[in-house]
Amino acid sequence: TDEKACLILKTYLSKAMLGAEQNEVEYLKKSIDQIKGNLFHYGHNFVPKCKIVIINDLLGKKQLNSIYKASDAFVLPSRGEGFCLPAVEALNYQKPVIMPDKGGHMGFISKESPFLIDSKMEYCESTRDKFWSSIESIWVEPSAKSLREKMRLAFLDKQNTKQIGIEQEQY
Repeated sequence: TDEKACLILKTYLSKAMLGAEQNEVEYLKKSIDQIKGNLFHYGHNFVPKCKIVIINDLLGKKQLNSIYKASDAFVLPSRGEGFCLPAVEALNYQKPVIMPDKGGHMGFISKESPFLIDSKMEYCESTRDKFWSSIESIWVEPSAKSLREKMRLAFLDKQNTKQIGIEQEQY
């Protein structure tokens, strides 16, 4: 709940993904508000006070590099990644990668990293796209509690976070 923290959400949703009637940034803001409304900390509902910046554009190399440089960590609680080039780019800037403990990125992230998010494999139950539910897809389900703990660790212990970024980059 620290007001000094800033979460940058870099994504790209297009009208083709959402439907022409949807505004992409408004859709993201509404989704974030729904998530914030369901957050609990030690059994009590709370609303985070950190600033959230949404970037829903295709960015050039210079712009992306400036985001990596300004960041303390790279966070991607994905339900499934292959190689994950953005994680490699973050490692080039010696930024620690906070990702699930399962996925293609485990080929270049040490299993000993303190920034791996606990996760489990679950059947996909997509309410948005019935296709994925119908074929009994299995995906990674990152633990929200573990994610929160890893992000808090990166925010509170910047010196150790920087050292872990250097170690991950060298792995």
